[in-house]
Amino acid sequence: MDVLRSAVGLTVFTVLLASWAFTFVIGGERLFGHVWDQLVMYNLADRLGLTETMQIVTPQTARAMI
Repeated sequence: MDVLRSAVGLTVFTVLLASWAFTFVIGGERLFGHVWDQLVMYNLADRLGLTETMQIVTPQTARAMI
């Protein structure tokens, strides 16, 4: 019984992961339309103010950190 539940769990996980990956392969804009911009995690984090502490590291800023 435990093996069966593990197999079902692995199958569900694989389907969810594959559907998430295919969303990006096919193109989220074509699947979801203009709502795609609101669904992308970076845009969601930006709207919630979670990206204010993120810093983009460029070669110039990396040298300044050293």
